[in-house]
Amino acid sequence: MDAGRARGGQQQGDVPGLAHFLSVVEWAQVRESIAARTAAHAGSHRARELEPSTDPAVVRARQERTAAARGALDADAAPALEGVSDIGAIFGRAGRLGRGLTARELRAIAVTVEVGAAAREALAGWPALLALVAAGREDEAADLELAREVLAKVDEHGRVLDDASEGLARVRADLEVARHELVHALGQLALDPALLPALAEFKPAVHDGHPCLRVKAKEVRRVDGPIRAEAPDGTLFVEPDRARAQYNRIRHLELDERVEVQRVVAALAGRVERRREVLCALADGLIELDVHLALARWARDLGMVAPALAEGGPGEGLVLRRARHPLLAHDAACVPLDLALDADRRAVVISGPNGGGKTVAMKTVGLLAALAQAGAWVPADAGTRLPIFPRLLAVADARSSVSAGLSHFQAHAHELAACAEAVVPGALVLLDEIGHGTDPGEAAALAQAFVEHLLARPGVLVLATTHLGPLKAFAERTPGLANASVALGEDGAPTFRLEVGRAGRSYALEVARACGLPDAVCARAEALHAGEA
Repeated sequence: MDAGRARGGQQQGDVPGLAHFLSVVEWAQVRESIAARTAAHAGSHRARELEPSTDPAVVRARQERTAAARGALDADAAPALEGVSDIGAIFGRAGRLGRGLTARELRAIAVTVEVGAAAREALAGWPALLALVAAGREDEAADLELAREVLAKVDEHGRVLDDASEGLARVRADLEVARHELVHALGQLALDPALLPALAEFKPAVHDGHPCLRVKAKEVRRVDGPIRAEAPDGTLFVEPDRARAQYNRIRHLELDERVEVQRVVAALAGRVERRREVLCALADGLIELDVHLALARWARDLGMVAPALAEGGPGEGLVLRRARHPLLAHDAACVPLDLALDADRRAVVISGPNGGGKTVAMKTVGLLAALAQAGAWVPADAGTRLPIFPRLLAVADARSSVSAGLSHFQAHAHELAACAEAVVPGALVLLDEIGHGTDPGEAAALAQAFVEHLLARPGVLVLATTHLGPLKAFAERTPGLANASVALGEDGAPTFRLEVGRAGRSYALEVARACGLPDAVCARAEALHAGEA
């Protein structure tokens, strides 16, 4: 979006590990929520490309624009953007197809220019948003005049209107007369006793706007002339040779009409082409504005707040106050979480039962970090502060691959290796069930060594979920690390509440029993676990 696209910001597609991080935190669903609140199709498409930036200047500019968009919404000053089209994409498509602009495309451009002028007027008191639509402002009157000329000559269906030129008005008037004469001639033919037995209708028929005679298939030889089409009932639409002069006149006039339409469109397109760069920039700014207004609507709908951005960078730390997962924030049962990570607590190891909310808590933190860096507000309370992370990394959801010859653990190990290579000072790293898929003892050793490797980089913050007892013990005894837990309530249901400061139980046997495992199996497992067998 925005600066990363048209104003010199960082292109996020090249950031190592970002695509996987966004997949892990289910970013696509977030983008759909934002896209649903845009006004124009072009804005919806752009919202589905939205990614967090790692450039502090871009992040701060995005947040400033979203704050301004929220203010404009609250002041009922947000412009209507439904008619905005991506002018750059229009020119690009025409270039790829090796043709000029069509009348429909010219109208889309003209509507966008008009929307831009109205947006400038509406946003006069919002400089951060006004800057988005500044392109061509000095020539606004001339561009508006051109846009209105296009709109006066091309209707909403992309048809060039009769009065677009004197020549077009004249040829269409002649066409109307010629078509009337053809219909009259066909009507006279339909009265001819020699043709009556062949006709399926005793008056001129129209096929696809084209006057013909409708003829019975078995009698078609009675009517000399080419067959234009066959009807579903088997009758035929025929152009009788006895009206050939009228048909030829119409075709000559239709050719004249096409030539004149092409001349009108080419003349308008040439003038629009000369403003291509400015008009593309205007459309890009309007599309970006649409996305920021969508972010503002989303913030209003979910009661989001503007996150404070850590002035001193990642080392200043992260503070979440009553943070909610953005896709669950509307659910009354959503349990908010509080978390602080800073120089004294750079890693949190989250443990507890399967289905208890460990991964949701971890993804919530990752999502809020990504949202802030994408320019969005966050579902949390005031006082929430987020660093601008120079890299967002995750290790999760590794899958075995028969075709690649990878076991589950090998796939996991490849992800760990990629993360280790990509980590930079100040990064945020999410680790879901680190070390899974192999011997628990070796897994715990690998998990500890990997966390130590990450924390050797200055300012790196880590959230890890685990069932490994040794990793919990490591977090308990190591300065800069902390345990956190999610637990089951007295009724055996998960509480989804994150409690920092103590490790959680896995409750594996209780969960297995609740999932329907036979009592005898569960009882035997409990005895084995207790050392009674």
